[in-house]
Amino acid sequence: MSYNLKDGQYNSNSAQQRKSSLANVVKGQDPDIVCLQELGTATDFSHFKADAFASECNNRSYGSYQEGTTAVMWDSAIYTKQTGGVIDCTVADGGDGYTRKCTWVKLERNADGAVFYVISAHFDLNKPNDSAQTLIDYVASNFTDAPVIVAGDFNANEQSWVNTRRFTNSGYTNANTEYTDFLAANDIRGYSPYSWDERVPYPTAAENDLTPTFSKHGTIIDWCYYIGSGINSGSFAVVTGAGTAPSDHYPIYMKFTFC
Repeated sequence: MSYNLKDGQYNSNSAQQRKSSLANVVKGQDPDIVCLQELGTATDFSHFKADAFASECNNRSYGSYQEGTTAVMWDSAIYTKQTGGVIDCTVADGGDGYTRKCTWVKLERNADGAVFYVISAHFDLNKPNDSAQTLIDYVASNFTDAPVIVAGDFNANEQSWVNTRRFTNSGYTNANTEYTDFLAANDIRGYSPYSWDERVPYPTAAENDLTPTFSKHGTIIDWCYYIGSGINSGSFAVVTGAGTAPSDHYPIYMKFTFC
């Protein structure tokens, strides 16, 4: 599962309520692994750090690893973390001004020793192609020993080069096999490329002490790609409906099989 929590920075009397609401969305899907974006950090809004959020998702014994505002959580009863690190996908020339650290972990499945990488990605808003290429180049140079799953907020819709060429030309498979069905079912083609739809209400200030409803609709900007032998994607879904309002992003949920 991948979930942009929409700024762990909201530091108010309702911070715990919002964190619990976000955690309930995760618990409702009950994923083995979760990629997170827009967390708090050790120095800013530490109540939204990955370890604090993992504790809130207490349906699983989640371990967590965070760099910057991205993180990976995994069920430690199923997987053991071998190592972890960060890919700096910040764009210095013409970028959006934010540091874009994409967190990665190398996990081993306890049952059979299967090893793979998981990357939680959050790309530059102005130049997502540049962020994507940095990540692709890093993976090609460093992660050649096991399959790699990349999931997160790409800040790029289905018409972007990120999704039409950049990953697929580098040998990646797109796990978002059902995104066109989602777009058609929600009738949101042609709007600005954000992965929220205001017909599912954004939290009001009274609910979570956040800015009330924005007037934007969109398509999917949260994606998942994978590369390497030994894994196949089984299914993909965009998690919509009641309970998703604590963020302006819909979570995405993928199932993979080892082969």
